[in-house]
Amino acid sequence: MANPTVQLNGNQVQFESTNQPYIHQDGYTLIPLRAIGDMLQIDITWSSPNIHASSVNQSTGENLAVVFDTNNNTLNINGATKQLSTPVVIKDGTTYIPLRVFSETFGYDVAFESGIIEIDTPNKKVDTPTPVDTPTEIVVETTQQGHEFTIDEPTKVQIQIVNGVPVITPVGESSTTVDVTPTVTVSDEEQLEQFRIEVLELVNQYRAEAGVAPLSTDSTITKLAQIKCDDMADNDYFSHTSPTWGDFQNVFKYENVSYRYIGENIAYGQRTPEAVMDSWMNSDGHRANILSENFSHIGIGYNTDGNYWTQLFVTYR
Repeated sequence: MANPTVQLNGNQVQFESTNQPYIHQDGYTLIPLRAIGDMLQIDITWSSPNIHASSVNQSTGENLAVVFDTNNNTLNINGATKQLSTPVVIKDGTTYIPLRVFSETFGYDVAFESGIIEIDTPNKKVDTPTPVDTPTEIVVETTQQGHEFTIDEPTKVQIQIVNGVPVITPVGESSTTVDVTPTVTVSDEEQLEQFRIEVLELVNQYRAEAGVAPLSTDSTITKLAQIKCDDMADNDYFSHTSPTWGDFQNVFKYENVSYRYIGENIAYGQRTPEAVMDSWMNSDGHRANILSENFSHIGIGYNTDGNYWTQLFVTYR
């Protein structure tokens, strides 16, 4: 299998012949840490068996002190340690880290299409706060159903939705008492459906600008796109080839889909529909799928565990 090429913010990156990115035999993508770090101004030092990296998370703005323990295959970020499911690899004197680990740690948007890894600095966007009257002393309890808030005394707060997560900040006492429901829940399923709607709207907006007919959603293809996202998250990989069913077209066999044309876009790390569509539209291969006249239907999937995205395109027989 040929080594993938890398584009950084739309510009192709040249690597030395001895430290090329490559696809591991287990299917995950590895990139050379020091070479990427030098390009992105990530300060990297080596103190065997540990690799130290200092940088800023590009999505959150948080200062990072990162330690990779190559003996125990762990990652420590600002004092919090976790086990890596895909290992750091030292090959011919070069240290490689999994693409997913890089994206999650340093907050870059990553897309992979037709052997091209695209690394982009995300557009930082924070929603405008909406002042509302609701209680303080808010206890956040994250569940599969959503983000649940338990409330006490009435006060004025600001509620923001940042990267799909409600952030509540008290801003002073309220002059009036507002009758509110004691629990506010933002459902993960509701967020997923809203993300699908927004991606579809952007897809059809770009198609209209290109003079191409809009795509329709399809429950069957949407289900398969979600299966693909969940498969990547559950099996810790980022590729069109699945360890579960192999080549991407095989997923259509789950629903016995008979097709004339199919296509797939995947992305990883983007936290909003706008960000993932920006990444796809700045990629020749992804943009070609989005604007193709060969397709009539689309399914959209998203998994919050790592921010995996999938678009499946189809024209039925």
